[in-house]
Amino acid sequence: MNLRTRSIVRLLTGVFLVGFALISRSGSAQDPNRIRVYPPTLRTQVGIVSHVVGDTAWIRMPSPVSAGARVEFLVGRDDRVPVAIGQVRWSAPVAPYEAYVTDIRAMRSGHTVKKEDNEGMGLSIDADGAEVQLAGGFMARTAMPPATESEAVEPVRANIRALRMLGGRTATAIADAAERALNAGSGGEDGDVDYTALRNNLRRFERLKEMPPIAERLMNRLTDIADDHGVVIAMSVAP
Repeated sequence: MNLRTRSIVRLLTGVFLVGFALISRSGSAQDPNRIRVYPPTLRTQVGIVSHVVGDTAWIRMPSPVSAGARVEFLVGRDDRVPVAIGQVRWSAPVAPYEAYVTDIRAMRSGHTVKKEDNEGMGLSIDADGAEVQLAGGFMARTAMPPATESEAVEPVRANIRALRMLGGRTATAIADAAERALNAGSGGEDGDVDYTALRNNLRRFERLKEMPPIAERLMNRLTDIADDHGVVIAMSVAP
């Protein structure tokens, strides 16, 4: 191969390498509108609907629930598309991890929500001509809250604290009554609880005909705790 031939070969090789580099660079600079972005998979948990009244519901979940989280209501645990959605208004600070869901509305196209026929029996959803009654036993799906380091909290005090954070005359009165059953002693926050006194102190609130739903549920949680400890309820005698 003479000198002229070698020079032509070098020139063609250089042109080929430059062209290849330009093609590679243009391929890497894709149109951002054509790039597919895969969002991170959200960790979710599935629980059960325990009670439905109007367009509100109580759900019970295996883990804590964040206030304001979206809740999806499902007919089956593995359903991908919910029949209705709602928003968490309040969540329990300790187990059992219950949540109060409000503003429930139909999700699927062609679904409508009928509230006038419920009377506390559930939420009617017209699913493309077939009526579905959202009630206890349906599944509820929501996102897992961010992992945090949580300290063990005594459940009676945690529910009393939740009542005080809730505010209002009834919630405050229930908190005051429950707090009188605490035997702080020298341990302060770690003192014992007089479960018999707790159950007896809450009896008068059971006579109330109307009570805010969250305050009522917190009171029931406290009475459940007392009952679980096998207390003997002292019967009050009317004067």
